[in-house]
Amino acid sequence: MAYSLTTAVTELKRSLFWNEQAVSHEPLEGLVDGENKVFYAPHRPLSSTAGITVYDVEGNEFSSGSYSVESYETATIVFNTAPTKRYYGSYTVQGLTEAMLNNVVHEGSDEMEARHNRIWYLTSSGGSTYISSSATQVVDPVCGGLVFSTSRLQIKLYLLCCEYALVKALMKYAAANYFRYREGRVAGVMVDRSRNAEQLRLALDVLDRDIDDAVIGAGNQAGDSVFGGYVAGTKSDLWLDQYDWWTGGKQWRGEVA
Repeated sequence: MAYSLTTAVTELKRSLFWNEQAVSHEPLEGLVDGENKVFYAPHRPLSSTAGITVYDVEGNEFSSGSYSVESYETATIVFNTAPTKRYYGSYTVQGLTEAMLNNVVHEGSDEMEARHNRIWYLTSSGGSTYISSSATQVVDPVCGGLVFSTSRLQIKLYLLCCEYALVKALMKYAAANYFRYREGRVAGVMVDRSRNAEQLRLALDVLDRDIDDAVIGAGNQAGDSVFGGYVAGTKSDLWLDQYDWWTGGKQWRGEVA
């Protein structure tokens, strides 16, 4: 079967491990009056894979059946019985919501086509979206002796393009907003200056080079003639001596312009 964007989101999370943060025994926010059952984790969104563990003030772990996560995006926890004292949570902050990640993998497909145009499409079928060589039906693109969904090289190129699209969007946001903050009623003020525009630009440069290398590898695997068989033209000894960028050449020594 062709490669789905649902799979892309899962694999992108693995490469974005740096975007997750573990939080331990953080006070949950909400009115403790013996009647309110709805509380919130100060940091959000929560990782749906890791979930959340709740403790009382003595550090005793609550049974997972005594509460439920109503929303991982808004970090909403609902208790079966209204708490009469403050509760605490340990969880993993995902950094990006599922909706954001879904947008990222869509943008990554466009970025891949812009870098290495192969006239591929995002084709939907049965409630899922796939990378396809057909706009009307799901067809796993052929890449040399493999198809896209079984070629880790092709998928690597795609995930690099997804990460590039994400970092580029973060850089634009960081350029307009130097730091992020939110004020919680219990946990106090959280200030995040990790997304610095200049540092993100450097990360973007690294990804740019990685993508260029991956494009060549993907093209060679698929047998694209534009990526193979290049032979440099003949150069005279005079040109090599005076103009080639090599140690000891006259241009390197500054003897010629």
